Amino acid sequence: MMPAWLCAQPAVERLEIFPAERTLHAPGRTQQLAVRAHFADGSQRDVTRLTLYTSTDTEIATIDGNGLVRFHQPGEVAI
Repeated sequence: MMPAWLCAQPAVERLEIFPAERTLHAPGRTQQLAVRAHFADGSQRDVTRLTLYTSTDTEIATIDGNGLVRFHQPGEVAI
């Protein structure tokens, strides 16, 4: 169920993810992602903790519900 404040918001026009790209050269590193929603009325809101994340290869990198990416081994992965 969505929070009441989210239901009352105008439509989302776009999402921004920070950083948009990242290259790491060693396993064991982490990267915190942030997600910002831009709404039709011009407002913006941090929706990092409301975002559903997935990794294309969990042996290379995993991501938790707070947007923290953990890199496990070298390779290419999309989050």
